[in-house]
Amino acid sequence: MVCNHLRAFRRTLTQMKPPAGWRRGGLFEPKLSDTSTYSSTRQHTIAALRVMLPEPLSEVSAFSSLTKDYLAPHDTVHAIVKAGHRIYGSVDLTWAHPTKSRPEGADGFLITGTKGWISVRQLTHPGADAPILRVLIKTRGLPGTGVLGGGDGAPEVEESEEVLEFAVEGVARELESFFLAVSGNDDGLGLGDPLAALQDVAFIEAALNSNGVVADLEKVAEGRV
Repeated sequence: MVCNHLRAFRRTLTQMKPPAGWRRGGLFEPKLSDTSTYSSTRQHTIAALRVMLPEPLSEVSAFSSLTKDYLAPHDTVHAIVKAGHRIYGSVDLTWAHPTKSRPEGADGFLITGTKGWISVRQLTHPGADAPILRVLIKTRGLPGTGVLGGGDGAPEVEESEEVLEFAVEGVARELESFFLAVSGNDDGLGLGDPLAALQDVAFIEAALNSNGVVADLEKVAEGRV
């Protein structure tokens, strides 16, 4: 992995209102059976994080709150998350941002390792018809060697940058992976894995019910909590 040993991650999502198709009435209830657009959007957010990290999300401690009454019972979640045994991060999700404009970098993923960091953001270029995903990769090493350096008394390190841009087609890729799997041509990516999707929903349920208590996501997915 370009970041070498991964240490931390952050996911922020700020929206002024729920996605198209939102309707009132139990949409944000913390139940695995909830299939609303609202919950589904959050689930896709966690699914994206799941495929970026080298280890599965394992524990979460979170607080949920309500900012706009018409989005009751909750419209915002702030969570501290553990992945595997030694990766930690935060996940902040809200559909109650006060304005259409948002701070620079408010929506995106940030993954930090011992050798660099990766940010993933969705943006729309001026005049473009559709958004794109912009991936920024920053790494450091001893000049001309790519070897990790820096620290007290160590040579000054060199920082490199790589920018990649992709079309936004996450759902299409998920469906493609799922259909390949059911036709006997599994691509090995697991993007359409129903059990993985259940674990994504379990994260939402655990975060909404946590109230600061640490939840074991494997137990939540298996219904043992």
